[in-house]
Amino acid sequence: LEALMGHDDQGEVLAARAQVTHFLRTRLADDIVPESSRVVVLDAAMSLRTAFQALLESGAPAAPVWHARYNAYIGTLAIADLVEILSHFAMATTDPRALYHALSTQTLFYWARLSAATASGRSLSSIGTSAPTTPPSALDLEMSGAAAVAVRHTDGSAATVLGPNGCFALADDSLYKACCVLRDRAVSHVTILATNEMLALTVMTHRAVLRFVQQHISRTEQSTALFDRSIAELRIGTFVELVTVSYGDSVWRAVELMSQRGISAVPVVDEHGMILDEYTRLDACQLLSIESTASSSKGDLGGDAIGVELTIGDSLRQNRQSAIQVCTCRRSDSLRLIFERFELA
Repeated sequence: LEALMGHDDQGEVLAARAQVTHFLRTRLADDIVPESSRVVVLDAAMSLRTAFQALLESGAPAAPVWHARYNAYIGTLAIADLVEILSHFAMATTDPRALYHALSTQTLFYWARLSAATASGRSLSSIGTSAPTTPPSALDLEMSGAAAVAVRHTDGSAATVLGPNGCFALADDSLYKACCVLRDRAVSHVTILATNEMLALTVMTHRAVLRFVQQHISRTEQSTALFDRSIAELRIGTFVELVTVSYGDSVWRAVELMSQRGISAVPVVDEHGMILDEYTRLDACQLLSIESTASSSKGDLGGDAIGVELTIGDSLRQNRQSAIQVCTCRRSDSLRLIFERFELA
């Protein structure tokens, strides 16, 4: 930072960042809950394929997963998670039919246990595919790869919310604490729960936080030092070792890159390196739409299958509902301009 700006400028930026932190600490997670919102809740017994199709059909980017037997939330499934799930099952085989079968037979509870094992550093092979017969207290220990959030019913009875990915926050937690869950757990969504009841209020995203900050603080005099700086000065963004794909590459190539790099999309470029499009995690999830799987069964794959062997161009033509405009920026763009583009996207 010192190499890009003077000592005084650096001090102004640090002070502005401290102001943003203070703002987040003085707001509750409940403040980010929309006045009118709908939260989809998934049953832990659902197959992974059915769960992702439910997210696609409802338009929800993510949903908390409820285990009725244990009276507990056990995680949050996001559309973005399909990339990691496909990568996990592909360790055994990348056959499109086998992947379809795995997603159709494995449940959300299986994936929650797998996620907990990953978070705690246990071997994935130690996780079975059937629901355990252990009591809830033992289940708590089994899924202790991330912190549990304790919630008490309004009648005083106790309940436990288990977050194998640490993807829950309470409404009366500070917004800063909820943002730390996004950062520290490297998740894309955090379910905000009512403090005194087992009620999911909203699923908080990075975009929602950015919008909230942009609306409340980016125009204040104190924040000018931060928001009027270029992203290059603030060292925001990735400008080296960028990965790209072409329309002729397979969908599986894009899935591998997103999983390996932990990114949400891969730029699609032409032979000259000019950006034409992007292949996103949502595009990958569209492979599980009812229309896409029906098309695969009638096509060359000949049966229920996931079209990971399709070219990216064919997959986008087949599954994308409408054309998108790729949002780009320059190193010289200010942080304020980036926030405004997120708001309009």
